[in-house]
Amino acid sequence: MLVYRCQKDFWMVVITQVPEPDLQLPFKEQRHQPLAFCSGYFKKASANWSVPEKEAFPIQYAVRRFDYLLCTGKHPFRIFADHRNRVFLYNPASVKVFLNRHSLDKVHRWRLNLDGKVVFDRVDIGR
Repeated sequence: MLVYRCQKDFWMVVITQVPEPDLQLPFKEQRHQPLAFCSGYFKKASANWSVPEKEAFPIQYAVRRFDYLLCTGKHPFRIFADHRNRVFLYNPASVKVFLNRHSLDKVHRWRLNLDGKVVFDRVDIGR
């Protein structure tokens, strides 16, 4: 499972595994076993990215960096987030925001890399 958080200037990703019997339980009752952590900040050109680009970046980064944990080919992995901006990845028309063509193309390429590998879930992670 991949849990991520993105704010104006910073992002973080936590990758966990959950025992199979726990998968049917609510998120907060599952026994998450940490596998990897990473974080970063948006600097230079990425500091000027749109909100949807910043929301999509941590997912793309984690899939590339931790593909050996996430993309085993057996089952799609789950992504948990506490907001709705990630909907933009799979349905750009659902978000009422103007993006330049190059931004749309970038997010679309990132989405193509996730096809068949991921299931999105919205959850109240807490602050």
